[in-house]
Amino acid sequence: DVNVVADIFALDAGTIKRMKSDHIQMDRIIQDIEHFIDEDKPDIIDYREFENPYEEKHGDSWEAAMSQTHKFASITCVTKLIEWIVDSSKLMFHGTTHEDDWVFYHDALSQLTAKD
Repeated sequence: DVNVVADIFALDAGTIKRMKSDHIQMDRIIQDIEHFIDEDKPDIIDYREFENPYEEKHGDSWEAAMSQTHKFASITCVTKLIEWIVDSSKLMFHGTTHEDDWVFYHDALSQLTAKD
């Protein structure tokens, strides 16, 4: 079995010939991976050691990257909820007598999180 790069280089000529006859392009595979052999592996960075691991790893797009993780994908930031309330309210009041003077109150957050 071939599990790591070193396994490919350990194959004997007969095995490689048999694999070639099975339509496995061993020459191409070996050529594709040879340039990795002499390269240094990248440093291991433990992002948990940083004040904001996501920002350190993803830069300015860290919030978008974090929101895509399985832990956070089902959570919405409260500012996004407020933006949604404002945008939806603008649409709802458009063309009505209160188009320019509608308001919502802070207890909208209580309504968003209420069990009933």
